[in-house]
Amino acid sequence: MKVKFTNPNNKKFGTTEHIENTTGRTLIALGECEEVCAPLRTSPDWLAWRKEQDALRTGPSIYDTVPSAPNGIEWGIKQTGKKVLVLKKVDGQLFFLDGPPKDAPASIVQQFLDAAAKDPEANAVAIEAAKRKQQEQDRTDKSLGNRTVMAALFGSKPL
Repeated sequence: MKVKFTNPNNKKFGTTEHIENTTGRTLIALGECEEVCAPLRTSPDWLAWRKEQDALRTGPSIYDTVPSAPNGIEWGIKQTGKKVLVLKKVDGQLFFLDGPPKDAPASIVQQFLDAAAKDPEANAVAIEAAKRKQQEQDRTDKSLGNRTVMAALFGSKPL
């Protein structure tokens, strides 16, 4: 809020200053200052006032529209439990990919690899356990021999 100090006893008397809105309302209610309103849009001072307002902005507001990616493609990584997905948003359509495609930026590829190999030792242990389970199943199948195959084909009752 832009205010002009009007109290002659105030050391800021006659000056114009930008202050926080609630502070400005309080000072106006106390009679210390008055609000400086924006000039009419059709007046010659309006453009100068707008340039002054623009100079006060330090960064984008939370109410500003965020522009999309320059080439219209946005990338991301989503990790749900043990599954890692690459997110690709093209013109508002979101695609969930099992791995990074060829056109993915190097940073997304690296993020995907880092997330997928979160615990390489645990992955290796799981692979070894699966191999042992498969080997045990193979031994069981071999020990049963043709009986398993015949029973599977013709049933367990004799002919």
